[in-house]
Amino acid sequence: MSEPTLANVTDLIGKIYQAAYDPQYWKIAIEEMRELFNSSAACLTNHTNDKLKTWAYSANPDGGYLQKYVEQYTLANPLLDSLSTTSLKTVLYDGNLFDISEFRRSEFWNDWMKPQDMYAGLCCKIHQTRNSIMFVDVRRGSNQTDFDQKDVELLSLLIPHFERASQINDRMMVFNALDNTFSRLPFGAMLVSADLRILAINDLAQEWIDSSETEIKIRNGFLAARPSILNQIQNLAADACGLHINGVSGSGGHLVLESSSDCAHPTEYLIEVAPLFDAPFRETAGERCAMVMFKKMDMGNLAGFEEHIRSIFKLSRSEARLAVLLAAGSSLKDAAFQVGVKNSTTRTYLERLFRKTGTHQQSQLVALLKNVAPGLLKKAG
Repeated sequence: MSEPTLANVTDLIGKIYQAAYDPQYWKIAIEEMRELFNSSAACLTNHTNDKLKTWAYSANPDGGYLQKYVEQYTLANPLLDSLSTTSLKTVLYDGNLFDISEFRRSEFWNDWMKPQDMYAGLCCKIHQTRNSIMFVDVRRGSNQTDFDQKDVELLSLLIPHFERASQINDRMMVFNALDNTFSRLPFGAMLVSADLRILAINDLAQEWIDSSETEIKIRNGFLAARPSILNQIQNLAADACGLHINGVSGSGGHLVLESSSDCAHPTEYLIEVAPLFDAPFRETAGERCAMVMFKKMDMGNLAGFEEHIRSIFKLSRSEARLAVLLAAGSSLKDAAFQVGVKNSTTRTYLERLFRKTGTHQQSQLVALLKNVAPGLLKKAG
């Protein structure tokens, strides 16, 4: 056999990393590995207890290779019991794994391996969980020479790249699933780092940020807003991304954000920040992630709402009228116009509302008023 060249090895490593980002390249990479080792067969397999989750990339030209293996031999492969007790990333000869004479009397070898000319082999386990084993395997045929130490060293050189590529594969699958989920969420959502670097954003969040409804923007890949808003969001994100006493994750929190004062019909948005566990970006971003969710608050009021809050908080009719308008999304200025009084008068009413409801800010007042609405529903029922 001709000696593998540096160009052959580096080309194969390149194919392995291409496969990490596009699984269609795995078959090409495995075929190149078979040629590099001058072997009769080669494969990368993830064998699981669940047949539906077992996968394999093989140099076998038979298109039904995987289906046949899963249906007939996935539970009959004695190699797996031997592999389960070996060390990770250690390249082993067949003789290190089992008694070769006994193995070749097995049904699996005679019905599956022998017909495919799979005789002498090198095998290496690269990942193992309670329910799965991932391994790389190369085989030579009955008329070929056995593998030697140089072959072991060559496969040992490749194994870290297979391991890393499989990890990238897993993260790409999670990222793609997360990306698809993001696009279908009924509210705006994004992933951010502790310093508000945007790692992913869905269409609804992007549309909201691009609109004139909010002061929140994106600058150079980071969330941006006036300091009073930005500091609140950053504190929540830092908490959600942080670890506290005894390694407990932060919980994040929420805040109510009024729409831009330039809007003809002001509304309010609830911004919730929560930790994202097992984030697929942890290694690439080098830190934990938080999910930021934007939800438009329903500012409509139920029939009888004004009388309801009057009786609960002992409000005057003018105070209740102002409270209803604020709860429906009006600004203090717009409420003054609708009630037909001066701005200074509405501010006086607002101070009275704060005192009677025990609140201190307009956003707290609105949140409280919305929370008492369910009581109106029960009363109506």
